[in-house]
Amino acid sequence: MHHVVVWDPSGTYSEGSIVETVRLNELHGRGVATLPCVPELFKWAGCSGYSRRGWGSGWPLDTITPGLVCPLTMFVAIHAPKVINWCARLVPGDSARERINRGQEPAQGILRIAAHEQRGSLLRGSISEDGLRNAVDTAKLGPLDPFDGWTVGGRARIFCTGEGCYGLSLYGFAPGLKVAWVAASLST
Repeated sequence: MHHVVVWDPSGTYSEGSIVETVRLNELHGRGVATLPCVPELFKWAGCSGYSRRGWGSGWPLDTITPGLVCPLTMFVAIHAPKVINWCARLVPGDSARERINRGQEPAQGILRIAAHEQRGSLLRGSISEDGLRNAVDTAKLGPLDPFDGWTVGGRARIFCTGEGCYGLSLYGFAPGLKVAWVAASLST
């Protein structure tokens, strides 16, 4: 199995680099974020098999009502694997940093990958957890990592009505936190 590099804080590996599974323990130990992937899917479309989006200083999750945030597009072919792997980089805002400095959890909230309609497309998939771990409880993030945030993620199944580009997004809330980037890949 292969993995695609989503983020390497040291800059050794560029985003989009393909690595073998045997290297994962070393890379993850250095804080490198990867997702399982099928590299052959990358040639079908610009957002096929892997997609990533960043939001500079971060997309705020400062609502107490869960909602769709951080939209992302994924091309899904008829015969493509239907497991969505996702990861996101969370960073604390000022209020979360104050709670962390007092020894409290950074934020109460939850995040998961979800289907999202996108303008200009009639296609809308559906997401099922189907025994896979999709949700992240932000109250259980633990201490900040050496890069001043947390990399979180999960897996779910996507069900599609046909071949094409499908909208995805994170669904949830986490007052005090922001999403620096989100990425998704398809695998078996």
